[in-house]
Amino acid sequence: MTLANLPAKRDMWWHRAGDWKISAPDDGKTNLEFSPCLQGVWVSHDEVGRSYHIGNDGQKAEAMAFQLPDRASAVAAERHIRTQIDRCALTAGDVGHRQRPTWHDVRTRVGHAGWTEIMRPVDGSHPGQDYGIFESYGVYRDGNRVGLVIMDVVGQDNNWDTEPGGPVGQLHPMIHNVKASVERLRA
Repeated sequence: MTLANLPAKRDMWWHRAGDWKISAPDDGKTNLEFSPCLQGVWVSHDEVGRSYHIGNDGQKAEAMAFQLPDRASAVAAERHIRTQIDRCALTAGDVGHRQRPTWHDVRTRVGHAGWTEIMRPVDGSHPGQDYGIFESYGVYRDGNRVGLVIMDVVGQDNNWDTEPGGPVGQLHPMIHNVKASVERLRA
C-alpha cells in the first residue's frame, strides 16, 4: 500500500473538488483518535493513511487503506468496521442520545462502497438537537483491500441528498468521496 492508494486532494469534496486540503506531514500515517467509534478496531496489516483539513476551524478528515491476505479477509474487515460504527452510534454522546445509522450503498465502477453519518452532541447541546459533531463514514472494498474515509464536521449547516435526484439538489459529499476512493485502491 502506498499514498497512491489514498484519495488525492481533488478526490475529497465538501462543496466541490479540492475543498479538503492534505495536512502535513503527508507521510502515510494517520491518527484516528478523533473518532471515538474506531478506537481499538485495527489489527496490524499493510496500511497507509492521510489526514485532511478544511479551513482553520477544526474540521478534519482521515483516509486509510489497508491490504489483507485475501478477499474473504477484506469482506470480514469491512463488516467489522461497519459493525463497530453501528455499535458506536447507539451510545454516541449524552445519555438518551441513540441513533441507528442508515448505510447508503454507492454505485461504483469497481469494488463495493457505502457510507453513513452519525451526530455526537457537543458541550451545551442536548439529544435531538441538530447541532453537534457530524461524523460521516465511508467504507469501501475492492478485492483484498479495504478503505475508510471519515469526515468530522462541527455544526454542519448543510442539507444533502442521500440519493441522486433528491429534493435538496446537492448530493452528500461522501458519495463522491467514496466513489473516488475505491478507484484509488487499485492504483
